[in-house]
Amino acid sequence: MSIKYKLLLGLGFLLCMILLVGIIAIYDVSKMMRNTQRIIQDNYESLNYCNQMLQSVNDYPIDSVQVSLFQQTLEKEKHNCTEPGEAQAVKTVDSLFQFILAHPNQPSFYSQIRLAINRVYEINQLAISRKYHFAQQEARQIKFWFISIFLLMLLLSIGFIFWFTHTINKPFIQLQQAIRKIANKDYNVNLSMHRKDEFGKLAFDILYMASRLKEYENSNLAQIKTEKKRIEVLIQNFPDPLMVIDENQYIVFANDEALRVLNLEKSIIGSKLEKLIPENDILRDIFNHNISSCSVENSVLNICVDQKESYFEVKRIKVKGKFTEDDDESHMGEIIILKDITAYKKLDLAKTNFIATISHQLKTPVTSMLLSLKLMQEDREHLLNEDQMTLVRGMQDDCQSMLNILAEILKFTQLESGKIDVTLQRHSPPEILKYALHAVKLQADQKHIDIDVQLPDQLPDIMCDGEKTAWVLINLISNAIRYSREGSRIEIALQEKNQELIWKITDQGPGIAKQYLEKIFQHYFRVPQLQQEGTGLGLAISREFIEAQGGKIWAESELGVGSTFYFSLKIA
Repeated sequence: MSIKYKLLLGLGFLLCMILLVGIIAIYDVSKMMRNTQRIIQDNYESLNYCNQMLQSVNDYPIDSVQVSLFQQTLEKEKHNCTEPGEAQAVKTVDSLFQFILAHPNQPSFYSQIRLAINRVYEINQLAISRKYHFAQQEARQIKFWFISIFLLMLLLSIGFIFWFTHTINKPFIQLQQAIRKIANKDYNVNLSMHRKDEFGKLAFDILYMASRLKEYENSNLAQIKTEKKRIEVLIQNFPDPLMVIDENQYIVFANDEALRVLNLEKSIIGSKLEKLIPENDILRDIFNHNISSCSVENSVLNICVDQKESYFEVKRIKVKGKFTEDDDESHMGEIIILKDITAYKKLDLAKTNFIATISHQLKTPVTSMLLSLKLMQEDREHLLNEDQMTLVRGMQDDCQSMLNILAEILKFTQLESGKIDVTLQRHSPPEILKYALHAVKLQADQKHIDIDVQLPDQLPDIMCDGEKTAWVLINLISNAIRYSREGSRIEIALQEKNQELIWKITDQGPGIAKQYLEKIFQHYFRVPQLQQEGTGLGLAISREFIEAQGGKIWAESELGVGSTFYFSLKIA
């Protein structure tokens, strides 16, 4: 029998029981109403007639009006005798009334008729009491039957609920377990349901689906293995060292080139990455001492391969995607590629050495030219006229500008070659500031710029490289002077905060757009709107110097108002 017919049968039975209870209730309520109506119509009217007759014979002697009323009432009572003995009592009342009519002045007849009327009254009162008790008994019986039927209905409903729940729940659990096994790719499902209802049909369909899925998986397993082998061959023949890591930090693939460069064995495939990092310096450098750190996307490693110094650019490609269409996009792993850039590195090193050599070679004749121009100015025997002095000053400015550019290029080549040394010592900030202000005094005086220095009463010493810190300070103040209008003001302030000393240089120049505030610290970058001389290396070198000392450098600016440059160094 199908579940549909089982439901119809159970609900139909409950509906029949409800109809039965309704019919019984209607019948009993109708019966009680009939009994109540009989009490009101018969006995109540008799009591009313007795009261009217008593009022008629209450006065002595009786007059003609009362006689007429008594006769009418007595006649009605004769036709309303419904109780045993009531007719005989009414007959007695009628006889006594006839005596009163014959002897109206006889007082004894009046007392006797009143007693007879009271007898009729008493018979009806007893009848009312008897019928009331009978109605109560019937009400108790109806209550008993109602409770019995209600309990029976309750038991049947509970039984039906338990039966239906068992009928539905048990196959549901079996089907749910089977579906979970299939979802976990376990297609050996056993559904022992010998039923002919919908659950039996559904179980048959699930078994059929499991068998087809099993066939599909077996048929695709060879194809999957083939594709996996193809991917392994592609990775193996990739020209650069390549390693694939899954989302749980397990090594999935690594070609022979990666194993050779990283000095690893083939057996590491399938191993947890965190177990290999402590034993391998190259992996530790790649992952920055922290597996979960993915902030470094590209970096350069210096690795000794086959007893030769080689350079590799590390590329960490984070892979995101979905395992199934219903899943959310999540981290699926990471691809590590080591690109051999040894040849490019050698060319870059040769370029750096060439620039350093040329810069150094140019510095000597430019210095000689400056010295010669100074001697010409100081020659007392051959005084120069005003036009000649203007030319000489122009040549001095050009030579000085050339020396500054050459100095910046030499500093930059030192940074690129990695030969820059930082010596951290205890220094007094006011002394460094005094040296820097002396170096830029002439430049500030030429533009009539006032430099306002704001120093706290007491300043702690700082740990820094004094020469390089002074160079950074001179570069920042020189830039502020260069880009400030004539007769303006530059503010320099120092502030102690969080065990650091913050240097602040504020100018009243044209300002820098927000999109360039980070780029100005890059090599060779120059703000497009500012048409001033320079190499674009000064701020880049300043950042390298400050960060090499463990500090930070940054800038804030507002167009049309000016710029403020900050750098911080640790307190000694």
